[in-house]
Amino acid sequence: MSKIFAVIGNFGVGKTSVLSYYNHKKTDEPYFTDCEGFLMLGGKHGADSMGKYYPKNYTLDVILPAKKDRSIVIHSMFYNGVKDLIAYKKTHEPHLIYLKTSFETNVRRMHGRSKNVPDAQDYNAFERSTEKLIFACKNLLDIPVVTVDNNRELSVVAQEVWDYIKSA
Repeated sequence: MSKIFAVIGNFGVGKTSVLSYYNHKKTDEPYFTDCEGFLMLGGKHGADSMGKYYPKNYTLDVILPAKKDRSIVIHSMFYNGVKDLIAYKKTHEPHLIYLKTSFETNVRRMHGRSKNVPDAQDYNAFERSTEKLIFACKNLLDIPVVTVDNNRELSVVAQEVWDYIKSA
């Protein structure tokens, strides 16, 4: 069965940077790029960019099932809830990759890129919701979870993430 790798992490932690470690190539599909033989939903900008063009349920119910024979990487803030993972299980074997990042690293990476640097309350709310998602994956959904220490250089993190994706 083909796989879906859902890469998650707080706003601004470097999901796009990690998944742009290798070059993206255009495909015949308007929804995907190809990176190392994997389809990347939304291309190098990620799945959240799909919302500009298609409702989320269209992506979950039509676009992804049409690619049931291909493995897909999804990096996003809005395509990684329990309902999304359940939808992925209909046609793919989902894997969750969590880029665990300290508050300090999160702020440092966002500083200079955005005016919307997270405050501690927002950061902690995301961490709590991620803990619940990981619990559901491990204990209720039988979805493998990999936690990657994202407080290191992004090139090191990218290599670890891609090594996992290629070997799973």
